[in-house]
Amino acid sequence: MKNGCICRDPRCVSIFLPKNTSQIKIFRGSESPFIRGNYTKSGEPTSQSSQHWAEQARYDLESARAMLNSGRYLSVLSCCQQAVEKMLKAIISERSQELPPRIHHLARLAEAAAVEMSDDQLDFLRELSAYYIQTRYPEEIPDLASLAKEDEARRVMNQTEEIVQWLNSIL
Repeated sequence: MKNGCICRDPRCVSIFLPKNTSQIKIFRGSESPFIRGNYTKSGEPTSQSSQHWAEQARYDLESARAMLNSGRYLSVLSCCQQAVEKMLKAIISERSQELPPRIHHLARLAEAAAVEMSDDQLDFLRELSAYYIQTRYPEEIPDLASLAKEDEARRVMNQTEEIVQWLNSIL
């Protein structure tokens, strides 16, 4: 169980702790106030769910741009990974009419989406996945921060924009 869960899995249980109260509310699956997007009560995606994933991908890409402009280069890497992940999940949702897998490894998501990519594109997806994992663990951040300079963030941002635009075109 997770506080603030945004999981779309109808088997998941969310716990909601309202501010300034000791009352705990428990929600199951689609009853959760944290579920967003277009899903049926049973948790199945509707025809608009892939567009919701794509909108979230574009939002993450805009966030990456904002982080780049503000000099928060480590956050650029994380937002770029999220943008690609959500665009791949949009494709999976559109093609399968099912919930995308709850994984974050971009090369595996590309495979699940049946998107054919070049070796260079796959290498970039693996790089983004590694960055994302490292940003989630505080002990990894100092090493990653030493690599996340402006030039690297701009390179990652440019490649991410190209991939997201390409994925959007095949959605």
